[in-house]
Amino acid sequence: YQRVRQLQLLQDRTAQGSVDALAAERTLMSAMDQAFQAADPSVWGEPRNAIAAVAFVLSGGPPTILATFITMNPKPPVDDRLVGGVLAYTQGHVEDAATLLAGVDATKLPPTIAAEVAIAQSALAAKSDPAQAQLLLSQARLMAPGTLVEEAAIRRQIFIAGQLHDDAEVQSLARQYLDRFRHSIYAGNFRDRFAAALTHMDFVNDATQFPRLDDMVASLEPAARAELYLTVALAGVVGGRLTEASLAAARALPLEIPGSVGEARAHLYSAGAELGVAKTFDAAVADLA
Repeated sequence: YQRVRQLQLLQDRTAQGSVDALAAERTLMSAMDQAFQAADPSVWGEPRNAIAAVAFVLSGGPPTILATFITMNPKPPVDDRLVGGVLAYTQGHVEDAATLLAGVDATKLPPTIAAEVAIAQSALAAKSDPAQAQLLLSQARLMAPGTLVEEAAIRRQIFIAGQLHDDAEVQSLARQYLDRFRHSIYAGNFRDRFAAALTHMDFVNDATQFPRLDDMVASLEPAARAELYLTVALAGVVGGRLTEASLAAARALPLEIPGSVGEARAHLYSAGAELGVAKTFDAAVADLA
């Protein structure tokens, strides 16, 4: 359980942007997997260790140790539904995982694992019951504030909120993420999910309402703000939302260094948007050239 706590602390540092922590995490995870496999079965008779093994797998570790749990006699002191459900979840057996974890109340689990179980349950419910998935993600955030689990929960929530066309929730989640986790190793994933969520929002394709997005990203450093605008502009071009693409590209352009790849991308997306308007077709072709 001490090793798993060390792993979780490393992962929390990646949520704050530590590249060194990410490299150390991979090394530690490999060493932990070997140590867990070599451990005497009596080790798993300690409840804290048994729960830690489940947390290890939910944190990205190989599921081998949980497969071993199923064959042990006596079995480790941890709920069979939890072990079987997490094992099925990590192996991609969605229906089995959903059935087994349905009877597990994450709020009653030890703090070291509760939020991660709620994250898994939300992933299983995302397609069939997005509202329930949102509730579970909110629980995960409350149970593990400031951690990588909370950071991941916000990234997932913003995507679901976009699918539900919940503008207010998207805006609230974006503010929280950009204020608290903008340096995360996984911020690029957030930008992609945020841009995808915005494709469901009408306000970004409306010149009069676009400043709402400006307000959301105002706290970001110029380089990060430019990257987010470029991601939104690309999504706009691909989705045929030309006003969105044009406005986002125009916001990114002055933030980029002249002659940089970012500046070229801004011109590319701007020209792509202009191609949809007949009166600027020749100008757009010239820009693309």
